[in-house]
Amino acid sequence: MLSNLINNIINFFYKRSILFVFVLIAFLGVFVIGIFQININESIFSMLPKGNSFSKFSKLIDQGELTNQVVFTLDVEEVDSEELLELTANLSDSLNKYTNSYLKDITIERPNLEVKVFDYFYNNFPAFIDEPYYKGIDNKISKDSVSTHLSNAQRNLLAPGGFMFRDFILKDPISISGDFFKSLNEKSNISNLNVEDGFIFSEDKKQLLITAKTVFNATDNKKNIELYNSLNELKENWNKHYSKQQFGYFGTFQIGAENGIQVKKDTFLTLIITLIIILLILFIFYRKILIPLYFMLPLVFGAAFALGMMGYFKNEISGISIATGAVVFGIILDYSFIFLLIYNIQNQYQKPLKNYQRHY
Repeated sequence: MLSNLINNIINFFYKRSILFVFVLIAFLGVFVIGIFQININESIFSMLPKGNSFSKFSKLIDQGELTNQVVFTLDVEEVDSEELLELTANLSDSLNKYTNSYLKDITIERPNLEVKVFDYFYNNFPAFIDEPYYKGIDNKISKDSVSTHLSNAQRNLLAPGGFMFRDFILKDPISISGDFFKSLNEKSNISNLNVEDGFIFSEDKKQLLITAKTVFNATDNKKNIELYNSLNELKENWNKHYSKQQFGYFGTFQIGAENGIQVKKDTFLTLIITLIIILLILFIFYRKILIPLYFMLPLVFGAAFALGMMGYFKNEISGISIATGAVVFGIILDYSFIFLLIYNIQNQYQKPLKNYQRHY
């Protein structure tokens, strides 16, 4: 039934070649319009399943609480305080210039960071201690212990550097929270970070760490690539001008951008190499230039039809899905090969073929 319908359509247009050309151009025009409506999503997250089991993870990605973080590094070995302030001021200006529309909350210096951390833990102190710690507090509020701690507090306040610890001592003169902050400091050393004058350094103090957040969603790979290119331009210019104070960065957006660029490059290269090899084999086998081109016609029309219709019904598609969809090229070319083979057999051995069909 279907074969008869197809044969009738072929016979109809075979006698009306001009009409066939116009219809073909009309169809291709509709497909091209649909293709231009497609928004290709190059994000690696677009390949994740959309089921309920992944809904929480997808929501986490969309909210961007973890994926919008960016960390910058600046080599500051053998840099004094005045040079550091000058460098950070220049870097801040450069970041605002190159990434003004992509980043927010660029934090280079954190004034009173130690005080803010202390206030947070001190104000929520009861929530962080357990029952054994209360037994230690009982020992600290004894008469002799209170007297000893008050004497130590007075001595620390009168010391040359006492002004630095004034707020801490006045809030907790008998050091009830002292053991807690001591244990907290020991645990925090695993982060390998040093805080000094509001700046955060690496463990060896050779690198200054700067944080920021992206203003866009991590799944927007177009902006990922734009920010990636802008920061690479900044990195290149900065490292040329400051050869000893090298600049670097890392963030989730960088992973998405590099993956998107690499997938696009690999897909394009794979398709070009595949098509060249296939066309070369077909040309060697058939010894004709037009035959390999005939093989490509179903491929071109099928790809235009698929992408064009998708543009009307679903205007967003994963770029990685398009790349993986290229595996059907072999199936399409196999169809072309079989079609042309049967066509040649029918032309050369038409009567035997009819007898064969009649027999079966």
